[in-house]
Amino acid sequence: MRTAATLTLLFLFSNVSTKGNDLTWTPLPDLPSELGVAGPYNGVVENTLIVAGGANFPLPVWKSDKVWHDTVYALTLNDSKPAWEKVGKLLRPLGYGTTISVKDGIVCIGGNDAEKVYADSFLLTLEKGKSKISPLPSFPTPIVYATSAMMGEHIYVTGGQTGPELETATKAVYRIDWSKRDNPAEFQWEKTKPYPGPARAFSSFVKVKEGETSALYLIGGRRVDQSGEIEFRKDVCRLGSDQRWSRVADLPKPNAAGTAAFVDGKIYVVAGADGSLFKKSDKLKDNHPGFPKTILSYDPTKDEWSDAGEMSANQVTTESVPWKNGFLLPSGEVRPRVRTKNVWLVSPER
Repeated sequence: MRTAATLTLLFLFSNVSTKGNDLTWTPLPDLPSELGVAGPYNGVVENTLIVAGGANFPLPVWKSDKVWHDTVYALTLNDSKPAWEKVGKLLRPLGYGTTISVKDGIVCIGGNDAEKVYADSFLLTLEKGKSKISPLPSFPTPIVYATSAMMGEHIYVTGGQTGPELETATKAVYRIDWSKRDNPAEFQWEKTKPYPGPARAFSSFVKVKEGETSALYLIGGRRVDQSGEIEFRKDVCRLGSDQRWSRVADLPKPNAAGTAAFVDGKIYVVAGADGSLFKKSDKLKDNHPGFPKTILSYDPTKDEWSDAGEMSANQVTTESVPWKNGFLLPSGEVRPRVRTKNVWLVSPER
């Protein structure tokens, strides 16, 4: 059954585009950024969607250098007339970190700007309608284009790059116990077992409920292979509650810089690039058709992937945010160098 807040949003925004049999895409107010951003820090604080930082290319995009941003935007999701507000700034223009929403706020880990990759971690909260940033223990290495998920009280971070080049991709897995936040001696990052498979960046990581326990699924990504070529991955690894990694069924096609979410007992991959046009981007430029719109779904009970129809928009390099019985998908990149202001509430089709 849909929640009252979800029904309110569906009523307010009647331009609902439903493609396929599984998910309903409901447009929310556009992010009030002229071009939209990729790599923002996304999360929910007290029923408020936060989108902070990120980067884009000013117009004309093929003649401009990438610009990083520091604005923190907020959208109160259960308002009768939700509208975006600027509620503050990050400590510096920053993007391409990874985020987890916790009851205290949004945990933001790593990221980069035009000059360097950072190991900073911080908690982003709201206080009297303004954003507040509190430092957290630094990540063990600089990290960008990593992915994160939460199982129990532990935040897990894996993959990503320790430097600006994809050759610096890592397969290290770290975790921190959020329940120890008030005990500085124990509230530290610890290295755990790596996943099976090569190092990579631009993966998806999602928590799946499996009966009374949970598991984390690491999906796709891209790396530089032994020949020096960029390889888009389709392997999927599972971390169980017993802390053991295993391989499960591969994706039907490679996926990188994508978004995965757990809805109604299935994993849905609702964004990502398959690499088919990766080497042609500079030639195609504005004639690039955008990233594939096929939704893929995974049934953990059957270890099977299926085609789940088409998404309204493939917005890569942005993280989905679980909310109510679905998820939120804010901004991102719709084709090379081109961002979008679109924000979506994605919920199960009924």
